[in-house]
Amino acid sequence: IEASERYFELHGEPLFSSHMLGLSEEPLEENIAICAKYFKRMAPMNQILEMEIGITGGEEDGVDNTDVAPEDLYSKPEEIYQVYQALEPIAPGQYSIAAAFGNVHGV
Repeated sequence: IEASERYFELHGEPLFSSHMLGLSEEPLEENIAICAKYFKRMAPMNQILEMEIGITGGEEDGVDNTDVAPEDLYSKPEEIYQVYQALEPIAPGQYSIAAAFGNVHGV
């Protein structure tokens, strides 16, 4: 983001059009707080944020979730709404939520 801020200052456009933050293994509240912090810096540059929420089944990036209860592999509507409540006031519609469903994240 720092590189995009410098580039934006010089050229009036961001270096990248978007960033994906893959913090889905973090507790939801922490994930939201970190994403909102970065999104506040991204929004003035018209960058889009993709935020991953919820854990996925199987193994990914060295994290093994094969023993997780199946119902925990799906993002809940209230979790998605929490993200909406946090991000929408920063830059309406300038983000996407990659919710967990089974063994993948999807937008």
